[in-house]
Amino acid sequence: MTRGKTGPDSALKHGILLAATFFALVPSIFMILTSLKSQDEYTFNKIGLPHALVLVGPPDPEYAGRVRPPVPMDELRRFA
Repeated sequence: MTRGKTGPDSALKHGILLAATFFALVPSIFMILTSLKSQDEYTFNKIGLPHALVLVGPPDPEYAGRVRPPVPMDELRRFA
């Protein structure tokens, strides 16, 4: 059974690929970690890990859902 080359050039290629993978994944990891922080924690700790996970924000007391217009089903069925 023959294996591929394991010389210094192969190690260099693997090192370059690992570095490229690391730099490609850093923005995604940063976005995920940032989304789990509260606004106050993000203000004081932009890069570190979150101390407590925030999965839901506080509800907005002034929010009122919009009134949705009725859907004319007869007109929509003509296009089907």
